[in-house]
Amino acid sequence: MRFGGPVIALTCGALSCLAGCSAILGIDDLVADRDGGAASGSGSGSGGACNGTCGTPGCAACPDTTVVVVEAAAGTFAIDRYEVTNADYAAFLATNPSLGLGLHPECDWNDSFQPGAVTQSALAAAADAGLPSEDPTVKCQEWANTFGGPELPVACVDWCDASAYCAWAGKRLCGRFQSAGGGQYLVTDGPGPHADPATSEWFAACSGSGATDYPYGDPYEMLRCNDKVSGTKKVGSFAKCEGGYPGIFDMSGNVGEWDNACTDYNDPDVLQNCLSRGGSWYEGMLELRCDTFRDLKRHTMGDGVGFRCCSDSGG
Repeated sequence: MRFGGPVIALTCGALSCLAGCSAILGIDDLVADRDGGAASGSGSGSGGACNGTCGTPGCAACPDTTVVVVEAAAGTFAIDRYEVTNADYAAFLATNPSLGLGLHPECDWNDSFQPGAVTQSALAAAADAGLPSEDPTVKCQEWANTFGGPELPVACVDWCDASAYCAWAGKRLCGRFQSAGGGQYLVTDGPGPHADPATSEWFAACSGSGATDYPYGDPYEMLRCNDKVSGTKKVGSFAKCEGGYPGIFDMSGNVGEWDNACTDYNDPDVLQNCLSRGGSWYEGMLELRCDTFRDLKRHTMGDGVGFRCCSDSGG
């Protein structure tokens, strides 16, 4: 399995796609910045070219992403050092990824990987269920116009977009420990699996396997992981926002991160709730805790929600 970057080893004690979205994101420029001018594909994100992992024909080189290998009590796994950036996600879109890439059965409604693109079927399902529309077009249009550059974390992607990117990168969304069965864990699976260091990889990585409330320790320190004023920052900008293992940054603040943890209610897949972890740039003491989450509809997008990826090992 390829990760395209160095490894750090550690041991535990809408309506439709936004018009001109790819132009707004500056996909070709971002990919050129990262790859020295080598951009590939149309960047439409509508599906059709790449149906495999990075590093294979037609799927571009793998992102230069550092991963941290965490040897936790519940098992060993690798996690991205930083949240997925605009540049990395733009490189994924530039391959014109197939909509079948890493497809979960829960995602057969998703017709675009573009940030801010909500499908008609998602809105229709919400309307049929008597739920208010969650069209993020205005918020995500504003985000796309001011997203700030290639090294900021990508946002305005739904759970299925995040899952597809991780599959392309040869990884997966952080979820249940392999020792506990792997894959997705259910939000209704017993009392608080999201805060069980033997169940949730994301929680174990954030909390040092349950040792601390925040990635840097206890107690809460205001402004250590965000400033609550000026939006997202370049990943790793808050140098003291590190942990629960050395080498992992921004597990609190910047953007919330999709987790492979969802409900299994008697609703359509598009309307199941999935968890966003770690809080965002505008949130505070409660939301930035490792054991806190927001449960959002699977198709939800927002300017404060992004993701990072996990994998089974570091090489």
